[in-house]
Amino acid sequence: MIELLTGIEKPGRYTGEEWGAVIKQSSEVSLCLIYPDLYEVGMSNLGQKVIYEIVNNLPFASAERAYLPGVDMCK
Repeated sequence: MIELLTGIEKPGRYTGEEWGAVIKQSSEVSLCLIYPDLYEVGMSNLGQKVIYEIVNNLPFASAERAYLPGVDMCK
């Protein structure tokens, strides 16, 4: 992982160690909310935050988030 992130402008986009993330060990329903832009843009979207919280408050469901990679990661 360290080799992959060497030379990346903002490696925090890709580590998955964000503050406030919900981590569930298992659930009957899992879904991934994919935002069609960079991490910084998607995390500022209120709609995505609301859906993420609603789904993760359900005892049987879990939600993860994914974003487009930055230009520096695509090289």
